[in-house]
Amino acid sequence: KDIRPHDKDGNNIDYIDIVGTLVLDIDGREVEIQKVQKQKWKKKDGFFDGNFNTLYLNGNEKSEKDFKAYLEEVIPEETFMFCSNAQNFIRLDANKRREKLFSLIPTYTSEDVIQKFKEFEPIRAYLRLGTPEEINIDDAIVAVKRKLNGKGRGDKGLVGELDSIPIRIDEISKQIEDTEEIEKKIAELQEHAKAFHDQAQELDNISSRFDSVSKSISELKQKQFNIKQKKKDELNARLSVIKLSIRELEDVKTDLQSKINSSNKEVTNLESNIAYKEGVKKGLGKQWIVERNKVFDDSELVCKYCGQEFPIEKQEEMRERFEIGRAETMKQIEAEGNQTTKDIAYCKSKITEIQTEIIELENQLNENQKVLDEKYQLMNELPKDIDLSGDEEYQSLSKQIEEKTQFLNLEQGNEISSQKIQLRQRFNEITSQVAELKQKVETINSVKQRVTELEQERKEVAQKIADAERELDLLKSFNKKKVELITKKINQEFKVVQFRMFEPQVNGDYKETCQMLVNGTSYDGKLNTGDKLLAELDLVATFQRINGVNVPVFLDNAGEVDPDRIPKTDFQLILLQRDNVEQLMVEIQE
Repeated sequence: KDIRPHDKDGNNIDYIDIVGTLVLDIDGREVEIQKVQKQKWKKKDGFFDGNFNTLYLNGNEKSEKDFKAYLEEVIPEETFMFCSNAQNFIRLDANKRREKLFSLIPTYTSEDVIQKFKEFEPIRAYLRLGTPEEINIDDAIVAVKRKLNGKGRGDKGLVGELDSIPIRIDEISKQIEDTEEIEKKIAELQEHAKAFHDQAQELDNISSRFDSVSKSISELKQKQFNIKQKKKDELNARLSVIKLSIRELEDVKTDLQSKINSSNKEVTNLESNIAYKEGVKKGLGKQWIVERNKVFDDSELVCKYCGQEFPIEKQEEMRERFEIGRAETMKQIEAEGNQTTKDIAYCKSKITEIQTEIIELENQLNENQKVLDEKYQLMNELPKDIDLSGDEEYQSLSKQIEEKTQFLNLEQGNEISSQKIQLRQRFNEITSQVAELKQKVETINSVKQRVTELEQERKEVAQKIADAERELDLLKSFNKKKVELITKKINQEFKVVQFRMFEPQVNGDYKETCQMLVNGTSYDGKLNTGDKLLAELDLVATFQRINGVNVPVFLDNAGEVDPDRIPKTDFQLILLQRDNVEQLMVEIQE
């Protein structure tokens, strides 16, 4: 792009091809690749319409797809980019640099570190090593910190839980009272309750006789009720049988009436059909007379085009066809009339048959109605209520109830009942007070027990905090050890460049980075140009060695590096530098 030559005024020089040719030694074979860029011009108005490229491989034109496929077989494009120009790696952000280094240089996994240093075995559970849910060390540290300090929004973790326990103890302790005075009050109330209970017992003894007589009256009344209920059940049973018969007869009545209505409707339909058929028959008779009276039209014997009569043979044929057609039509009308007559006869016979069935159904309906009227009369004759005036057992029970009722001194019984009610009310009040006081004592004891439990919980939470802090220290130590191992393993691969893979933080944690250093100076900082070039050579040399390839490398501004500092390389190194001569040239160091 933008490689077309221009004149001294900066104007592009058109109508010439731009040719780039490169001869390569690929695994001992000489290969020439060439790219030719031409201009496109519209023939009509000579307007410039862009550039197009043509690719050649050993003089043979190739499509861009085939050309790229060939180069990809020689060396993957990404591998070539990183192995030939260090800037392709340097321009990556820190995370991408780390990914690239880790993909090229196998480093230590968390499992490797734990296998090497057994003191880190207790944190295996946090990392979930060997499971699909395996997490990294940073997430594990965050998990422990959240366990200690919570996740926010109400979750304050173990530290917040420990801080809240003394507050909860103080709040609960306010409910604790001295239970000795409460116990004395309970004893006094229980004595009063016992006195009321004894008085009520005496009244119970006095009223036992009244209760016995009252119970006897209740039993006699229950017997009376049973007798009356038995009579009532018998009456209801008879009524139920009659009602069931009535429902069945009503169902039969409804069914018979439905059949009669259906049959009448069918008769009406047949009569309508007879009237319709009679009309059809009459119309067919008229059609037959019309056909019979038809005569041949002699005007048909003359040609309507030329006005000449048809030959005698033709005329006879036309007359014969007319007679045959008229006879055929009359025959069809007669057949249709005969069928209509049969249909009318069938409908009439069917009406007679249905009317006979209707008479039979009406007879059945009348018989059913007679039986139904009898059932209704029988139901109406049943008594509406039970008459027990003639029942000797029932009347005997009534007499006994009356005698026992007169025997009772209802006034005295009511007075005893009133006293018992008052005593029981007072007894229940005292019992309720005792229950409330006992509940209060139980609540105070529960509060004391809860305080004891909270004290124990405070010790347990404090221990959990200590355990979590030890785990956090162990995780940080593990992280530091892993950082040291990974950094050492990566830096062993390089001669000039050293990488700082992790940056320590004020709180003791480590932040992931990928900073390039040369003798302790950051490549991205104040490192001089010469050392930067040597660092870049170290990068591509290492990448080529790891990938097992040798590709040419152009070192631009090579004059910034002292010649004796430029290393010997296994790959072709092409130095681009200015010489103190009028003619600039490219020298290749073998």
